[in-house]
Amino acid sequence: MTPKKPHAPRPALHVNERLTKLSRRRQEIIRPILEHPREYVLLSVRALATRLGTDPATIVRTVRGLGFPSYREFQHHLHELSLAFATSLDTMQFAPSEEGMPGHVRLSLEQDLKNLQGLKNSLEPQRIVELVKHIYKARKILVLGGDCAEVLALYFEYQLGVIGLPIAAAVSAGRIAHLTRDVNKNDLVFAISFRRGLRQTVEGMQRATEHGAYCVGRHRHISFPSGVGLQRSISGQYRISVLHRVVHSAHRVA
Repeated sequence: MTPKKPHAPRPALHVNERLTKLSRRRQEIIRPILEHPREYVLLSVRALATRLGTDPATIVRTVRGLGFPSYREFQHHLHELSLAFATSLDTMQFAPSEEGMPGHVRLSLEQDLKNLQGLKNSLEPQRIVELVKHIYKARKILVLGGDCAEVLALYFEYQLGVIGLPIAAAVSAGRIAHLTRDVNKNDLVFAISFRRGLRQTVEGMQRATEHGAYCVGRHRHISFPSGVGLQRSISGQYRISVLHRVVHSAHRVA
């Protein structure tokens, strides 16, 4: 009897390249799975669809769009990711009885490590490089944010400002309205938001879109409305950190 051939590992780069060709909606559906494969690898297609708030047919079409002939092949890929990026922390289970501040500290560290692992699993270096090129070509760079996103907007403004790039952060409704009024096709606009999106940030991006600016949305499990024409989408505060480091590296090379 001829033994079955083991499944050949599917290169992550190949999957990431196909990911960029999916629609924005399907990217948002599949990205959490690639970031945290251990949480989804054992789910059936129906259970996965229920957890992500979609239908099984959409999951199957999205998986095929990534180059997998079937959902089972996609599960094999998730299993490979889980093994390839597993750490010793993955085998540690915190005692359910552990409460109080020490438990909160450990859980916070665990969540940060999970976020970094998700970044490692899903980062698309070529997209970051392409975005950096747009940053250096832009006549003016705006960063829109507010409320919880304000600190990220100001952080990004500072990091790009110290190397002389023409960047300004807008974190209030009035300043967002004023600064987005004069943008054009030569400008680059970042929007940073959470969940359904802060109204002032979404409206600012809509105005920038109408004026032809190159728009980039940074969000956490949200989709900007159809009136916002995003040319790029990045997810997670860790990608903001990676992006500014690449910008600084490009500045040193230049």
